[in-house]
Amino acid sequence: MIFSGINQEPNLTDDLLISGTVGPSLQDCKLGLSVNAISVDAVDNLYLNNAAKLTTLFAKRIGPNTFPPNTFFNKKLLSLPQVKAMVTKTTGLARAGYIDRIKKRHDGRRKNYLLSPQ
Repeated sequence: MIFSGINQEPNLTDDLLISGTVGPSLQDCKLGLSVNAISVDAVDNLYLNNAAKLTTLFAKRIGPNTFPPNTFFNKKLLSLPQVKAMVTKTTGLARAGYIDRIKKRHDGRRKNYLLSPQ
C-alpha cells in the first residue's frame, strides 16, 4: 500500500485529477497497487505532524493486503491541534464544482473573467 502526500488544502471535485498528490497515486494504482492520497483541509495552521500520526494509525489499523489491487483512496484530514480519535467516513467523489460565480471584469484594455467560489 502506498501513501502519497501530505499536502495542504483538500483535493475536491475537478481539482482531484490535477492534484500533485492524487496524480502520482493514480499512476501507482494503474500498476496494480493500493494507494492513498492524503491532504489536510487547511491552508494555515497546518498540523502536519498530527496528520502524519493519523496516517500512520490508519496504515497500522488496516495492515498490508487489506484492499484489492487497483484500489484508490483520497483521504482528507482535518487540521487539528491534537490527535484525539480517528473517525473515518467513506463518501463518493462530488460531481459538482465549487465555483459559484463567474464575474465579468474589464481592466481598462480588455474584458476578462474571474472564476470565484463566492
